[in-house]
This record gives sequence, structure tokens and C-alpha cells, in this order.
Amino acid sequence: MHLRQILAALSPHLLVPRFPLPEGEEFLVVATLFGEQTVILFRHCAIDRADLFAKSLNQFIAKTRRQVTPFGTEFGQRALGARSILADPRRAEMKDIINAKVKFREAFRPFAPSVQEERLSEFFHGTLPCPFMTQVYRVRDGARDLIPAVTHVDGTGRVQTVARDSNPLYWELLQAFGAKTGVPILLNTSFNVKGEPIVNTPEDAVACFLKADLDLLCMGNLLARKTPAGRGPSPRAAAQD
Repeated sequence: MHLRQILAALSPHLLVPRFPLPEGEEFLVVATLFGEQTVILFRHCAIDRADLFAKSLNQFIAKTRRQVTPFGTEFGQRALGARSILADPRRAEMKDIINAKVKFREAFRPFAPSVQEERLSEFFHGTLPCPFMTQVYRVRDGARDLIPAVTHVDGTGRVQTVARDSNPLYWELLQAFGAKTGVPILLNTSFNVKGEPIVNTPEDAVACFLKADLDLLCMGNLLARKTPAGRGPSPRAAAQD
């Protein structure tokens, strides 16, 4: 991920760019997003899974955070954890928030649950793996209150099972989330907004991150976090959480 690619995507929004610090590890920009000034911290770092998962889990569990994780590119029309918007499925309001503020689409649109393959039957009436979101399973009665944001109105979910051997990074994120919350499931939807294809380049990813009401972007060795100017902790301080 190169600075020129990031700035190319940011250029319509920039107010005051601050270029990389001397060590070249991070830089701040101030952009106008949704009519207000927002500080964005871009941090270049070596991928440390424990650190990445810790930051991700803090975002999921704090308030109503949404994050995006482009770890690579899938083949086909489904986002399977590489070019995904992820969120906490335990929050019933998350479905409406993402439809209204992130995807900009109709309120009835549902979202898929990603679940560790070996724990599928704990939450759904299904036993066959479905790694490509091609199967709808009924959510078990005892699980509906646990994952309301991914339970459709008819009590079903279009499930994606995640196997450790085929998708280890996403599986480990689910494992970490499950260890902290007891629910090894994340809300998963494609990293795009209504009327646009799934992001396919760094420029696409940053541009979509700016358009939508998203909080954290994980892209290769780059982490980016938005903070409205003058509100809450600085993005640099927040990035330590």
C-alpha cells in the first residue's frame, strides 16, 4: 500500500494533509466527511495477529463500531472475510445502522453470519459446511437472542462457515471474538455501498471507507481509524486501545 494510492483516494476530501512522520510509520489527515471535520490516522505496521485482533475486538465491542478488513481478494460475488465489512452480530440495532449509514440501502436487507465451521450446529440447524454463503439454515431458538443482527425475520440465516485450514486469518478472528464474547460469529457483508461493486484495489478500499460510516480499516499492513475532530480521544491514542 503506497502513500500515493492513499492520497489519490483521499484527495477529494482532504483539508490538511500531514505526511508520514520521520519514522514513516504513520500519518494523519483531516478530511471533511458527512459535513464535519474528521481526523484519520493511517498507521503502517508489521502484521501482528494478536495486536490486530485486539484492536478489532475493541472496535466490535465498543458502542456500535463497524470495521472493514480487506485481507485479499475472493473469486465470485460473495465477500468471505477478505473484502468484508464486519460487525458485532449481538447488537440488534446493527442491521439498521449498517443498512442506513454504511450500505445506504433499504432497511429490510439482511446480513450473513460468519461462523467457525466446527461450531455451526451450536447456533444453526445445519451440519453441512457452506463456505460460500450458499445455504440458509434456521437459527436455533436459543441462539436467536444472541445474534439478532444476522437472524432474518423468518428465523433463518444465510450462513458462511469458516474453516481453519482454508481461511486461517478469518477463523482466528472469529476464535478471538468467541473467546471474548462466547459467540464465535461476526456479521459479514461485502465491502461496498449500494450501486457499487465490491472494492478491488487499495484506492477502492480507502474511497469506500471514506464514503461510509465505518470506524476502522484493516488493509494488509495498514490500519486506519476515523475520529470526528474535537470529539473523544485522538485517533493516535485510540489506536492504542
